Amino acid sequence: MPLIGVFGKVEVVARDAGTGRVVKRIVTKNTVTNALIAELIRSIQSGKNAFLYTTTVEGTRYEFRKYWYLALGTGTGTPSPSDTDLFAIVEPTVRHGSLSAYPDAGSVVYWARYLPEEANGYTYTEVGVYDMVPYTYVEGTGFVPQPYTSGSLINHSLLPEPVYKSGTVLLDVYVTIYIATA
Repeated sequence: MPLIGVFGKVEVVARDAGTGRVVKRIVTKNTVTNALIAELIRSIQSGKNAFLYTTTVEGTRYEFRKYWYLALGTGTGTPSPSDTDLFAIVEPTVRHGSLSAYPDAGSVVYWARYLPEEANGYTYTEVGVYDMVPYTYVEGTGFVPQPYTSGSLINHSLLPEPVYKSGTVLLDVYVTIYIATA
């Protein structure tokens, strides 16, 4: 009987901002954290099989996908399932991006783009996703996501080679989490 596991992959693509030509592509494994495993178990137990945030405002029940943030860092070390933060997070890189599900492949992809004028002057060595970030309801505004620190680090990856971000680089970061047989 095959064993099923939760795995991760990170892909970082640096492009020349002027030509769009790929100047560096890094693909590496991703360490899935204990926080993600716990959330998967809660999701399965709920019978909804989706990461949903449930709240009630003025008698109306809302359920929606929790907010998440992707972040880059400059730290070193060995990622571990017990990690709760990046080694050296770079605050200007914390951002909400796109989320794509591929049900036929049993995976989900978190994706963020850093434009040439953003998050420059750093040599990035690590990537992480903070998920299960709660919303707060603000009268007149609606639901507002809380800071990334209110969420859980669900994966952590150290890049096998650093990526320097300058004003001539367009940077795309993809974090894939998938379920497969081990």
